[in-house]
Amino acid sequence: MTVGHPGQDRPASRDIPCLDGLRTVADGFVLCHHDSYSLPFRWAAPRLYEDVLGNGHIGVSLFFVLSGYLITRLMLREWDATGRVELGAFYRRRARRIIPAYVAFLLVVGGGAVAGLLDVDGWAIAASGTYTWNYRHLFWPPVAGQALWYLGHTWSLCIEAQFYLLWPLAFRLAGPRPAAWLSLAAVAASPVVRVAHYHFFPADPGRIGVMLHTWADPLLTGCLLALGRRLTPAAVAAVCRPVAAFWACTLLAVIVSPLLSQRLRGAYMLPVGLTAENVCLAVILGHLLERPTGRVGLVLDSAPLRYLGTRSYSIYLWQVLFIGPFDWQQAWLPFPLNFTLILLVAEASYRLIERPFMASRSRPATPDRSGP
Repeated sequence: MTVGHPGQDRPASRDIPCLDGLRTVADGFVLCHHDSYSLPFRWAAPRLYEDVLGNGHIGVSLFFVLSGYLITRLMLREWDATGRVELGAFYRRRARRIIPAYVAFLLVVGGGAVAGLLDVDGWAIAASGTYTWNYRHLFWPPVAGQALWYLGHTWSLCIEAQFYLLWPLAFRLAGPRPAAWLSLAAVAASPVVRVAHYHFFPADPGRIGVMLHTWADPLLTGCLLALGRRLTPAAVAAVCRPVAAFWACTLLAVIVSPLLSQRLRGAYMLPVGLTAENVCLAVILGHLLERPTGRVGLVLDSAPLRYLGTRSYSIYLWQVLFIGPFDWQQAWLPFPLNFTLILLVAEASYRLIERPFMASRSRPATPDRSGP
């Protein structure tokens, strides 16, 4: 199964200098997870690579926490300015940001299938195009051929699209403080939901990590961080600001939790691990927001990481065409040629598709920068 993340908006605003750098880090985890064959250092320490550098799951969780934080921050600003959230404007901005490049990617995959270059059927493309891939077992025929590789990473786009439909509506109806309690309750209930799903549907444990109802809590944890910084800023700062908290959470999320997951599997991840990782990622993000000019923040704000972060959506979309296994036994392009092509295509997608559509929309009072 492939992992991935949804789109971002404009380059990072200077009031969140570490944002694009964090996207680059998350993208790095995803790319290392997907590149099963070409990276030379994978073979030097395969266990370390699989458990730490190739932990694409933590990369996606980081993207989700970022996205939840950013869309909630945006809605809070709009709420302060107008006393409401304009849903139509929010959905239009999201559509302009995510859909054009996504449609271009699906057209290329579909064209490759028609030309006989990719073994992908129309049902799989329809599942991705309708943002129902993560629930495809309910609506679509079983996946066949290479569709699981070339389109499997769209599950995370589906989760975000489904979340974007629901969370702004809940926020508008409830308001900031009730929304905070709602998101806290949902995060607390998520381990129970995951364990219950595993108990009642034991035949499909692999789907637990790709469905909205079992994996919305990284997004909601990011929402909680934004709401907490608005409603209880002193408490959030007390938890997130200490340097020790940052490094402890980094150690737990990046090293300890993956090792426990490898050893204990679902017995750890479903009731404890996923929630613990989400909280740690929120503390990491909160620390960088509290200390943007600290050593880590300055590294994340470096020009190369900012550049890659602004192209992270395109990198994510197109990478499976260049690092995927050609015959499921070996990479079809060697390193570093495959990564060079990913960056070139991502640059073209960013300049020719993403940026023109972002520039064509009417500018809101507060820029919509939600999503990784």
